[in-house]
Amino acid sequence: MKTFIFEAENPLGNIVIFGGYDSFIEEFYLAVKELVKSGYTIYLFEGPGQGETLKKGLYL
Repeated sequence: MKTFIFEAENPLGNIVIFGGYDSFIEEFYLAVKELVKSGYTIYLFEGPGQGETLKKGLYL
């Protein structure tokens, strides 16, 4: 599974984001950038049947 972790320097908390349906996690770049600047650590992933996993044949 494609996963990214963006760590804040002094985290206020953690947020988990997944695209859902057929979106790609790259679509969340601008939101993630702002959330990290605001002090949150972000865990971003694509599950089976989402984004890049579709190209690799990992369907739901």
